[in-house]
Amino acid sequence: VDYCKILKFLFPEYQIIKSIKQYGFISSSKKSKNSYMSPQQYFNENINISKKQVEISINNAKKIVQQKFVGQRSAIDEVFIAFKRPFIIGIKDNKPKNTFILIGSENIGKSKLLDATIDALSHEQLLNYNKASKMDLSLYPTKAEKTIFMSDIYNALYEKSDIIIFNNLDKCSDSLLDIISSLVITGKYTLDARYILYNNNLIESTGALVQNSISEISANNKYFIFSTQLS
Repeated sequence: VDYCKILKFLFPEYQIIKSIKQYGFISSSKKSKNSYMSPQQYFNENINISKKQVEISINNAKKIVQQKFVGQRSAIDEVFIAFKRPFIIGIKDNKPKNTFILIGSENIGKSKLLDATIDALSHEQLLNYNKASKMDLSLYPTKAEKTIFMSDIYNALYEKSDIIIFNNLDKCSDSLLDIISSLVITGKYTLDARYILYNNNLIESTGALVQNSISEISANNKYFIFSTQLS
């Protein structure tokens, strides 16, 4: 199966980064408990900064990351271009700031690269938070896991982070992947019922009128990063 073709269909606005080459990353040598917000409370503060300062801050952050890895300079450059893109072209409504896919085989440093990059961008105040939300999509292989999936993606969307990293998207149910696709393309997904949040889980509302019920989720201008072994 040519998964890249499938990804291009599902995520027409995305940007593929074949950022890990044959030999991967070699580390040359580094981690707040997230809290959750309801849609009524959530506000992802977009950073207002001049394009000149963006260039300076991006270069500073990139130097920090380059010092932590041997080789793969071009791959690091591409990752930073993906993070810089929304500062240059702007952000639309509640759509993701950018959606990109980090491709490479297992255990060659994709996670370390992302963690180092996020930490450096946060240090340069290009991100509000120095940790990403993460989802392992292999936990939802069929539509039977939809209830768990909805609670998990809700928490990832509304916890205090600038980024969601999705791992193993090729192992996720197609019907659940459609929900992520809707968030990427339109910035939102309309739920099939009204829900309430209870103990960080989405529970279907049984009352006709429930205060603060949830009928829609938003991408909240977060970066959506897909890390995969596909090529």
